[in-house]
Amino acid sequence: MRVKWVTKISDVREKEYFVDEQLRGPYKLWQHKHFFNQTAGGMEMNDEISYDIGYGKMGDLLLLPIIRRKIEKIFSFRRKKIAEIFPIQ
Repeated sequence: MRVKWVTKISDVREKEYFVDEQLRGPYKLWQHKHFFNQTAGGMEMNDEISYDIGYGKMGDLLLLPIIRRKIEKIFSFRRKKIAEIFPIQ
C-alpha cells in the first residue's frame, strides 16, 4: 500500500544540519534531523528521528516492529545510494 508522504525542511544550519518534518503521511509525528560532521576522511552524516505512529500503546506493541523494519529499509536504501553517488576513494 502506497501512502503519500509530504515533508518540509523546517530548519537548516549550513554545513551542520537540517531537519525535515512530516506535513502529511503515515505517522502522527515525524521529525528527522540530519547532522553533518567534517572528518579527516570526508563528511560523516548522522540521523536523529522522532516519530509517533499514532495508535497509542496497543499500536506501538503491534506496529512498532513493522515500522522499525520499514525505517531500516529506508536507511539501507539511502546508504546504498550515497555509496553509489559518493564512492570511497
